[in-house]
Amino acid sequence: MGEVNEQHFIRALRKYLPKRYAVEHGIVIDSNGATSDQIDIVIFDQQYTPTLLDQQAHRFIPAEAVYCVLEVKPTINRNYLQYAGKKAESVRTLYRTSVPIPHAGGEHPAKPLFPIVAGMVAPKIHWREGIASQPFLSCLNSLQGDQRLDCGLALCDSAFDLYDAQLLTFA
Repeated sequence: MGEVNEQHFIRALRKYLPKRYAVEHGIVIDSNGATSDQIDIVIFDQQYTPTLLDQQAHRFIPAEAVYCVLEVKPTINRNYLQYAGKKAESVRTLYRTSVPIPHAGGEHPAKPLFPIVAGMVAPKIHWREGIASQPFLSCLNSLQGDQRLDCGLALCDSAFDLYDAQLLTFA
């Protein structure tokens, strides 16, 4: 059931994101050879950074290309939120590089590293009161630093986004 849900979310994201962005499951790798945990959904730049060592269901994606990582679970609950936070941390703590880009007229300076967005998607949510409930918020707020989750979606309830550290919910 988990892989079926992953594929549904991957297809939906591919349908609406510009073609520049790839949406796959995989492992993120850095230039030192360190790897993340297996990630359910990775949104990355395929235009400038191709994936590495694609073999069957194993895809290695350079850390510099990753924009977002999402975990897909059957429900959003305390254990799965913590699990998703650890998965996010496994990507965010990887070493990322940025170098100047040479061109015919000189050189563009190295781009600053952008934050990697992390989140979770699921068909349902454990808390009866939903995403705007105090128990959910307490659990979400316990994820700090590299384990922080920026967004999420429970299909039967609503979505959340932490924009400027303020919780926004969408019905």
